[in-house]
Amino acid sequence: ADVAVGGVGGEGHLDTACVVLLDLLYPNQCPCCHRKIPWNRYLCDMCQTLFQLPPDTFCPGCGKPVESCFCERGLAYDHAIAAALYQEPARSGILSLKRAESKNFAYACGEALGRMVIADPELLAYDLIVPVPMAKRKKKKRFFNPAEEIAREMSSATGIPLRADLLEDTGTGAAQHTLSAKERAANTGHFQIPQTADLTGYRILLCDDVLTTGSTMNRCAELLKSRGAAVVTAAAATTTPAQEDS
Repeated sequence: ADVAVGGVGGEGHLDTACVVLLDLLYPNQCPCCHRKIPWNRYLCDMCQTLFQLPPDTFCPGCGKPVESCFCERGLAYDHAIAAALYQEPARSGILSLKRAESKNFAYACGEALGRMVIADPELLAYDLIVPVPMAKRKKKKRFFNPAEEIAREMSSATGIPLRADLLEDTGTGAAQHTLSAKERAANTGHFQIPQTADLTGYRILLCDDVLTTGSTMNRCAELLKSRGAAVVTAAAATTTPAQEDS
């Protein structure tokens, strides 16, 4: 059960007394390794270290590990930040979100990204945080959109407003994780933005749970810029090593 409260933003997800009672019935577990953890924690101490990577681990242009940089492809987003590598224990944390087992990893990633934004005055001055959308049928099945939960925690931590209504996934595309890199790039036509949206001059943090080939972030950034966004920075909870991008 995702029972942790508190965090960078100082706001709990549930009333504290209620959370303590729930923890007696459903002990809080680390979503990455399933160790029992205190009711007010998102991850165990060991798994929390997945966010303690050197600051030069990821390319600030594309968000990939520096040895896997693909800035030369020509990206629609302008900059990128990433909280962790998509490898154990982060991989298990992401799977806990995709299986709707717990939101704790989303909260932990949102906090980590929030700290990165707070540490950068330029990013902290951004206007909006926008999550990559999830198709309604998928969201109904999983009960929540991981990218939106991560973005909400980022918003709570930084004070930057969240807009989860700007982008839409019509649900007509194939699941990205089933496709090759080339197929992913061609499988983004199901993302849409309202014709009436006016984002002229806005600086936007575009949030997703996993950055793989960049196709989803790229397409969503294109849509935001088509409505006037001045700068789009991709904010990925995790980013994959090169060998997983094919």
